[in-house]
Amino acid sequence: MIVDQISQLVVKPLQGFHLKDATKHMSNHEATEYHKTAITKATEFSVRYNRPEKEINNLLEKKNDQQIKENRRILRSIIETILFLAKQNISFRGHEDEGFPRNDAAAQGNFRELLMFRSSSGDEVIKNHLKTCSRNAMYMSPQIQNELIQICAEIVKKKILKELISSSAFYSILVDETSDVSGTEQLSFSVRFMSYEADNPVIREEFLGFTPITDLSGRGIAETVIQLIREHGLDVHKLRGKMRLT
Repeated sequence: MIVDQISQLVVKPLQGFHLKDATKHMSNHEATEYHKTAITKATEFSVRYNRPEKEINNLLEKKNDQQIKENRRILRSIIETILFLAKQNISFRGHEDEGFPRNDAAAQGNFRELLMFRSSSGDEVIKNHLKTCSRNAMYMSPQIQNELIQICAEIVKKKILKELISSSAFYSILVDETSDVSGTEQLSFSVRFMSYEADNPVIREEFLGFTPITDLSGRGIAETVIQLIREHGLDVHKLRGKMRLT
């Protein structure tokens, strides 16, 4: 009997002599679990099709997109602060650079103080961030500062090299041996080339970075310089001069 009901209402339409008991067949069919399941799924499909914005996956994706945009706005304000301090050659850190920035902290670094200033001067993004962020998602720790500074430095360096390489210009290099606070010997590496600004030729000197060096002999320095030239994608054959500062 059950097989017959399925056949008449699932496999094929209700027809023939079964029509005389159509009401009974319909009632029995509506009471089956597979019919109830089908109705539920059909209703869910209709809602998702007609109102996709209410579908749970879309709601989660929308929420995720909003969070990404908000994080980018926060990082933009933080990076602008980093670029300002770097451009003005202002130190970043103080004696109290842990936890949340505070107005009453006398020993905070310039980075945190400038963020507090932005917050009180109309930067709603930073203001809301400082109010709502958790301790492990402030993006203000010394480690994060170093990472963002390094990223900014790489972007600037790539821009300089792109201008130099695309112009097919001749260039000179400037190198100097120095040591950092730990006593590690390192070599500074800069390039000197001509570019055009508003069709006017301009001589530019651009610093590209430091590299550790252990062999301070003439041969060791020469090999390091050649390696740096190749690592930066520069054409050795267009090198027209080298200045070693002392």
